[in-house]
Parts: sequence; C-alpha cells; structure tokens
Amino acid sequence: MRGVVALVLLAVVLAGCDRPEKAQRKEKPPREVQVIQTLRINESETVRVLTVPDPLLSSEPILDTRCLIYTHHEFRQAVIKCLPKAGVSGPDTR
Repeated sequence: MRGVVALVLLAVVLAGCDRPEKAQRKEKPPREVQVIQTLRINESETVRVLTVPDPLLSSEPILDTRCLIYTHHEFRQAVIKCLPKAGVSGPDTR
C-alpha cells in the first residue's frame, strides 16, 4: 500500500512541475500558501500538493517549498511531508 501511495505522490509532484508560468505583472501581490493540486485516490483517501513561498525570495516560485498532504478520511488521519528544495541538503529522515 505504501509503495502505491509513494508512486502516486511522485506522479503528482512531477505532473505539477510542467505547468507554464502565468504572465508576469508589473506589481505582484504577495504570494500565499496554497493548494496547487488535489488527487483523489479513492472515496476515503486524498493527496494534496501545497506550496509555501520562500520568505526571502518571494518572487521565485521555483524556490518554494512543496508539501504533500495525504489524508485518510475514514480513519481521520493526515500525514504531511515537505520535500527539500532543489540543491539543498537537509537531515536524513529515512
């Protein structure tokens, strides 16, 4: 089961990377934390991709932190896993 969820989460993240950028405006409002994608696995399980803007470089969406939120509605449980930024090594959480 965990292998299937891991593959689904990987597919969700990779699918979100190919989106074209919106037209840039001269004045951009501050970006906020937002759910950019929702995947319904079955009636009781969903996966959401959440982006958290980088506080120092808020104009660069590629530097945002992406988090995956797996929710099992029937068991009323949720797990959140934030992915490390590209090129940034963090603690080993295996």
